Amino acid sequence: MADQPPHPSILPAAEGPEDAARRTKAGLAYICTHVQEIREDLSGNQTDGTAGDPPLLIDLQQALTAGQPCDPALDAIHRTLLDAGDVLGLYGRVHPNDRGLVPDGFDTAKPPPSHEMVYLCPIDQCSRYSWPQPGSPPRCAISGQALREDHL
Repeated sequence: MADQPPHPSILPAAEGPEDAARRTKAGLAYICTHVQEIREDLSGNQTDGTAGDPPLLIDLQQALTAGQPCDPALDAIHRTLLDAGDVLGLYGRVHPNDRGLVPDGFDTAKPPPSHEMVYLCPIDQCSRYSWPQPGSPPRCAISGQALREDHL
């Protein structure tokens, strides 16, 4: 069943590659910041009695670690949440125009000089960010890696 393409009625339409990339980053950011809730929702559907992360989160983590596209894993999580009765699924919880910290027209190759620090996705796959807090840097809830330090 995981090899079947998603039915178009359950996935939000992405108008182009940039929209699809934005949806992916926003979906990953949502999972990263709400991983415990997602874990609990997906574990409710786990029937084999195993402990630990649900297989769908493991698939997502493996795709990210291997540098493979994570859209199939995100789509599977979205479908599973819908099947479990969550009327929004994953994509219904993210803003379709979420663009992360970079506004349209901003050249990320030459950002203006700034000393404002921010923590970003360690593998630049999601739009999550975190402001500095006392203690160690925050960690990615999916991969466990420390978020990377950057400057605005």
